[in-house]
This record gives sequence, structure tokens and C-alpha cells, in this order.
Amino acid sequence: MQATLETFKSEAERANSKGNECTQALMNMGLFYLLAENDIQAVKIDALTHPDEWKRKLSLRIILLTIYEWDMGKVAGKNLKTLLSRSSVPEEVQNELFESLRTLKRAQRKAAKILHQPRNSVIAHRDANALAQIETIENLNAKEVFGAAEDFYASSDRFMGAFSKVLLQAGSLHGLVAFMLNEKKA
Repeated sequence: MQATLETFKSEAERANSKGNECTQALMNMGLFYLLAENDIQAVKIDALTHPDEWKRKLSLRIILLTIYEWDMGKVAGKNLKTLLSRSSVPEEVQNELFESLRTLKRAQRKAAKILHQPRNSVIAHRDANALAQIETIENLNAKEVFGAAEDFYASSDRFMGAFSKVLLQAGSLHGLVAFMLNEKKA
């Protein structure tokens, strides 16, 4: 996972140095996804198997927070469709990406709904009643948290498939040239 993250980071830096807004936006989306994925993977085993119950629950809370707060919509940006069109990404591939983003958002919203109370109470520590916080932590249901994570991962599989198609098209020689030519017309 770390090697993938490092490779994507250097490719994102390279995309930023080239100035193509479309590949910059796509690389940022990919890196944003990988950061969340890396965070979840880093604590997943501890959430399941750590001998210290408090550390298991803390790892669960990290997973919960990552899913709850993660928002690909803010990274995708409002002009992504325009950028993809300028790069001659076919409409059906664009539609596949945008549908996968909607599916990902629905999974995240579902997780947020399920995890709203524990998130506010024990992660953000917004509940002024410390006894209630401890009770919520002690009752944190690993099965429920991992159920939300499972839905999130199922929808992210769909996203990654569509994302790779879009990235291949936009980053191809044809996509890069089309982006530059369409910039002149804009």
C-alpha cells in the first residue's frame, strides 16, 4: 500500500508540474482515495485483534471517523465534467465515473447515518457527559463499523474501476492533446 501511495504522490506532483488541470484533478482524487484507504488499512488489524480493548475501540473510532468525514465530492470539484470533456473522455466513461461517485456518496451517507451518534459522542467528544461517552465507547459495535466499511469498500471498487478508465483516457496522448487544443477554443 505504501508503494502505491508513494507512486501516486510522485505522479500527482508530476501532473501538477505539467499544468494540465484535468490530470491534476484526477490525480488529486486518486491520492485522496488512497490516503483514506491507507488510514483504514493501518488500523484495521488493531480494530479486530489488538489485545488491549481500548486500543481496539480507538482503532474502530479511527475507521468510523475516516468513513464519516471522507467526502470525495469536495475533491472532484464542480468543473470535473468540463475538464473530462476537454480531454475527450467519452461520455459513457464519464457517466460511469459520476455514477460511481454517486454510489460512493450514498455508501458514505449510509455510514454517516449509522455512525452519527458515536461519531459526535466519542470521536469529537461533543457529549459533555463523560459517563455517556465511556458507555458509547464500551458499546461500540465492531460489526456495525465494519459493516459500514464493507459498504464503503464495495462502492469504492466500482469507483476505482471507473476512475482508472477515466485516468487512462485523460492521461493518454490523445487526451492530453485534446485538452490543450480545447483550451485554445475556451
